Amino acid sequence: MTTLKTTRGSYFSVTVPVRRGGYVWRVARAYNSKVVGQVAEADVAQTIVLVFKATGRGHTSIVVAETKGETAKAYRAVRYDVTVS
Repeated sequence: MTTLKTTRGSYFSVTVPVRRGGYVWRVARAYNSKVVGQVAEADVAQTIVLVFKATGRGHTSIVVAETKGETAKAYRAVRYDVTVS
């Protein structure tokens, strides 16, 4: 788990390692869209970068999981706890 603190109106990014054969990273749980919103996604070198904007105040968790194709089973997951003031 990683803890992030930011201010409303700012942008921040979440990074995960690049995909490996047949596996994909995806946002695995709903996050509070009144607090943050995803604005971009990109493959940069050996990482996948998800860019979010802090749109409100409060707390939310962003969980990104690695799955094989479109299956529900996660093989790895990363959690980011975000607090926006």
